[in-house]
Amino acid sequence: QEQQRGNAQGLPKVAWTWAAGKLFVTQPWNKRLAVLDPESLRRVASVALPGSPASVVYSPTGREVWVVMTSEAGAPARVQALAALTLELRSSFELPAQSAHISFTPYGPYAIASAELEDQLFLFDARRHELLASAALRAPARALGPWRALRADL
Repeated sequence: QEQQRGNAQGLPKVAWTWAAGKLFVTQPWNKRLAVLDPESLRRVASVALPGSPASVVYSPTGREVWVVMTSEAGAPARVQALAALTLELRSSFELPAQSAHISFTPYGPYAIASAELEDQLFLFDARRHELLASAALRAPARALGPWRALRADL
């Protein structure tokens, strides 16, 4: 599960997730992903990113961490799929939106990206990192939650 925190001074939001026994924390101000030891909160690694990370989420298997990077002036957002254990880049691909929130389906190999600005919902093959389908849907993040994916047997 991804968590996001911002502050009243308008600093970028920080997002975090837990995978493979590590804590992954976005650092949007320096385009990095910090990897922390969860017991000591000491940084054990840092990953340079090609853009400003907006969110981070782990796959249901815990083997991958997906980092969504916001776009510049209307360009598509980018996703980097990293191996959670080794931090190796597995894939880098564009989202057909300026920004999106990604959730994985609980029992299947799919990722769902909701793009609020574009009122779009995207379905990805999470193993191949490929876009399978898209649909126009008003306020998709509020319309589709993980429990609906579970009920649809995705």
